[in-house]
Amino acid sequence: GNFCYYEFKTLTSMMERSYLAGLKSFLTEIFDCKDMPVARKKITFTVQNPCISIASATTSSWFTESIKDGDVSSGFLTRFIFVYSTNKTRNDSRPKRPDLNVQEDVYHQLDRLNGLREMELELSPEAAELYDEWYKKFIARVETIDPNYNTLFSRLNIYAIKLAIIIETCESLGNLIS
Repeated sequence: GNFCYYEFKTLTSMMERSYLAGLKSFLTEIFDCKDMPVARKKITFTVQNPCISIASATTSSWFTESIKDGDVSSGFLTRFIFVYSTNKTRNDSRPKRPDLNVQEDVYHQLDRLNGLREMELELSPEAAELYDEWYKKFIARVETIDPNYNTLFSRLNIYAIKLAIIIETCESLGNLIS
């Protein structure tokens, strides 16, 4: 499922409510996409093949106010990809009208993706070499970071591969990541 929170602090504030006390650990566990049994007072069921995406935005000050001590070490925050901007890249007084041709192309591409069957992708020899070089530099850099923050970087190598899969799928629909 896809979840959109216009403000990240709204999500974290919701998780502090007593009736949602287990939501943070549930999201952390379900992120790994393994079937998960769930027991409630009157029913028990299994969430099968879960795949969640959460999109949100916030300011840096509200972000730091929103996180708790254990959010880094527990692995909760490692399940998010953060995009931080210091510059405003556009200064439109009003949004431009959408380009209907681009919009139609996006719909067409999504239809193509929806029709894909499950398959395993591989890195091309060139992509594997680039990834291995990047990984060595990445590990060397992570080793210099304060150990309290190492968990924040523990999944970045996997995210790099996942983003490569997304890009390759959008560009070629093939099973070789170039």
